[in-house]
Amino acid sequence: MDGQLRRALTLLKQRDYAAARSALLQAHAQLGRSDPRFFDTLLLLGICAYRLEKLDAAELELQQAAESSDSETRGQAAIFLAQVYAEQGASDQARRELSNAAGSLALRESAERLLRQNRPHRLHVSLLVSPEFDGNVPLSPLYLDGPSVPAWQRDPQASMDGDVLFLASVGVRPLRSGLLFGNTLSYRQQLRLTDFNLLLNSTWLQFSHLSATNRLRLSGALSLAVLGSSFMYLDGTARVQYRRRLRTQWGLSGTYEARYREYRKVDFAALSGLSQTAQLELGFGLSPQPVSFGIGYQGLREQTQSPDADMTQDFRAWVHGPLAWLRVRLHTRVELSLTSTLLHRLFDSGRVDYAIYQDINLQIAMVSWLSAFVGGSVLFNQSSEPFFQYVKPSVSVGLLAYIGML
Repeated sequence: MDGQLRRALTLLKQRDYAAARSALLQAHAQLGRSDPRFFDTLLLLGICAYRLEKLDAAELELQQAAESSDSETRGQAAIFLAQVYAEQGASDQARRELSNAAGSLALRESAERLLRQNRPHRLHVSLLVSPEFDGNVPLSPLYLDGPSVPAWQRDPQASMDGDVLFLASVGVRPLRSGLLFGNTLSYRQQLRLTDFNLLLNSTWLQFSHLSATNRLRLSGALSLAVLGSSFMYLDGTARVQYRRRLRTQWGLSGTYEARYREYRKVDFAALSGLSQTAQLELGFGLSPQPVSFGIGYQGLREQTQSPDADMTQDFRAWVHGPLAWLRVRLHTRVELSLTSTLLHRLFDSGRVDYAIYQDINLQIAMVSWLSAFVGGSVLFNQSSEPFFQYVKPSVSVGLLAYIGML
């Protein structure tokens, strides 16, 4: 056993964590809880598991090592446990472990340095520039092109356009807790159809509590949009998200969102109203992870404005359908994400639609504050009314900068 421990320490110095963990497991199996080396071996096992990105094993072993009567062992376990929680996105719990480790005289400096690094910035700015291509269904009056088919179906290429999206966001964290508020301004400049240039401004407020077991987010936003030179809509959104870890990396999450939007342009008045969404999802892993995925089901009620006489403008509907997503870390700097959604939309007027949405995105971290991305999506809508059958592809590339201060 002593030979295995010495071999494990040598392998640790060589950063051969897989071989070191194997030797430590053999040695730990022969140690009793009363042996002073029992908790030290658990600490080293947890460190190896963390280095090998086996976060569940690392969390369990480091929690057990933190039960040691030796203050230095407890402090080191708390420091690595904090890093495990940070990898899991449990930032609140990570800071709590670092605060505990800061109470150790021997580890105070290291713990306080990590605590400063893990504190979220009080002020952050995000900037995005993205050229886009959109095979769009134009935002134009629906029924001015004649009783048969609208212009965009007679000549689909006439609706395709490119644009450049500019976005700036400022976030302020007044406390070290999960409270955050800010403002986001975006402008989409069309290359051909300039009547559809879109300016969107959102003021938002968010509160989050992130632990290894429970993750809660509450958010709200007030937004206004200007299309071309005209005020388009004003809307308010409230959202509640909760995730409960079931076992290891598996978690069950639920989301509820309510949004009320009022269109000021007459052409879109029939789309004004309240929409509510409820979603239940079973997921594995949290970003950043080598692989994480989830499947879920959602239901929506789109309680748009009731039509007066023109029943063709009745867009009230019940909607439901499954969804799936996948995130894969291809490299330490490269992440691929895929999303797929199928929605069955049953309108109060009797119309029935099936919409399939596919999205793919590749993000590359160039430096700590700058990322590049390329993405694409396809929306296919099949309707019982041929008038509403279409395919809408889009492609985008861009740069995203994140600047944190204070």
